[in-house]
Amino acid sequence: FGLVASVIGAFYYLRIVKIMFFDDSKHVLSHSFSRGLNILGFLCCFFVMAFIVILSFSPLMEIAEQAIFALN
Repeated sequence: FGLVASVIGAFYYLRIVKIMFFDDSKHVLSHSFSRGLNILGFLCCFFVMAFIVILSFSPLMEIAEQAIFALN
């Protein structure tokens, strides 16, 4: 049963890869994003990255403070 399920799954997923990379596309996308949407995307990424950096430094600062107190 497992072998049959694996063959069916492999056929299904390899077919998707074949369609994505080897078949010709029937529809051509000609829509481009506006400049405002690009700026908004950049700002969102910037604030998310800044939030991640702030959260990652907070525990490191606590560890550094504990190390300073341990040395005294």
